[in-house]
Amino acid sequence: MAALLSTIWTCAPAVAAPPPDRTATPVSLRLIVVDSAEKAQRTLELLKGGMDFAVLAKETSTDPTSDDGGFMGDVDPTMLRTELQEALNGLIPGELSSVTKLPRGFAILKLLKPEELIELEIAKQAREFAINSRINMRYSFGVDGLSDAESAWNNLPKEEHWEQGLRRSCRTQRQSMVALTERQSRLLAEAQTSSVTEKTAYR
Repeated sequence: MAALLSTIWTCAPAVAAPPPDRTATPVSLRLIVVDSAEKAQRTLELLKGGMDFAVLAKETSTDPTSDDGGFMGDVDPTMLRTELQEALNGLIPGELSSVTKLPRGFAILKLLKPEELIELEIAKQAREFAINSRINMRYSFGVDGLSDAESAWNNLPKEEHWEQGLRRSCRTQRQSMVALTERQSRLLAEAQTSSVTEKTAYR
């Protein structure tokens, strides 16, 4: 991991240097690093042809950011290696850098546009909402069980003329109660399994 990070970021010198006499505005970047110039050039051509950067980063990049589609977040350019700082020179939001040689690979950068950052934030919020919804979802039953019994009765496929005769009527009612019991047993088993899974995840 340290070797990979040193591929991208400027390493601190052994003796602290005075702070640079300039300030840099943070930029939002995506990054792909591959192990050969040929692969980097093919990747760049795919990107210029419209291939999604995040998809290619997940599929091909050797950098730790690959799991996030190459997203590096807001970066101070002065903290990057000199080669990457030079690759960013002249880029405007939305543009790709040329292939840049690094000590342990070949890199391509993308300078993100503001609307791309908004899309990323929306996607992040949607993922968090979906996760929280699954965690907080619980099944509940009425205390008296009448609503569940009524639902089981209404949803039960009934034979023709079931209401004609006491025997047919009682048989249909028993079938609805069997269906209700099976449903409640299934939901209870699912809830117990979910509870065990959650406890295991947080140990």
